[in-house]
Formats: sequence, structure tokens, C-alpha cells
Amino acid sequence: MRVPLSAIVLAIAACPLASAQQLTCKSLGQEFSAGATICECPSMKGSGRTASGGRTQTTSRRLVCTPTGEWKVDETFCLDLVADGGTAAADFPKFHDLFCPRPAMALAEQTEKFFETAPNAQVLAAIRGICRRFPALATTCKSLVEVLLPN
Repeated sequence: MRVPLSAIVLAIAACPLASAQQLTCKSLGQEFSAGATICECPSMKGSGRTASGGRTQTTSRRLVCTPTGEWKVDETFCLDLVADGGTAAADFPKFHDLFCPRPAMALAEQTEKFFETAPNAQVLAAIRGICRRFPALATTCKSLVEVLLPN
């Protein structure tokens, strides 16, 4: 039995999957498509004291963007580390900075703070890197470099 092409086209158009729009997940002002993953901020839990051999676990769960636009906890971790309490406490700030997403404004504030407090040699290196990336700023860059170069 032959099915007319017009019937196939109507069936496809009526199918909710064919016309459904895939939603995106949002996190800190950014949009992610289905299947994208992000890491949550790490957490620490421990038992016992360091002197008694206590261990501390630091974890960061992986979140996956679903086709419905929701974040779902994945079965894998971005970070799953067990260490003695002292080591874990010392390393936690590094993992927090690595895995905790920061809003773009916080990054801009950090950049501004860097330029306000860094020695001229570091600022000069940063300016030179910016100038290499954006050749159209050559005239402005030349002036900035001249001001920052030691006499």
C-alpha cells in the first residue's frame, strides 16, 4: 500500500518532536544547549580530626542541561577527592576558585583590581598581550607602553 506524500508531510508536521523547540539552560547570564555540562561549587565533608587520621572529602557534582531547559545532576563528579583534613582545607580555596562559576561582573572587578594593584612590570606584560591580540589599538598601545616602561 502506498501512502501519499501529502499524508507523510501532514504526519510529520503534527508530530510534537518535529516542531518542538529545544530549550536552553541558563546559568549566571549564559545560555547552554542541551547536553552541556557545568560544575557546581565544591563542598567539603569530613570525619574525625587530622591527628586521629580523619579524612575529608571534597566534591563538585556535574550538572547536565536537559532538552527541557533544566539542569539535572549527572552521575559523574567534576571533583571527588579524599584527603586528610589539613590538606583538604588548604586546597579548598583553589578548588572553589576553579569550579565555582562567577558572574561576568565579578571577573571585570577582578581585572580592574589587578590593574590597580599590580606592579608596572605585570601591567606592562598584560598591556602587551592585549596589544598583540588587538592590532587596531597600536597607537594607543604604543602610548601606554611608553608610560609603563622604566626610564
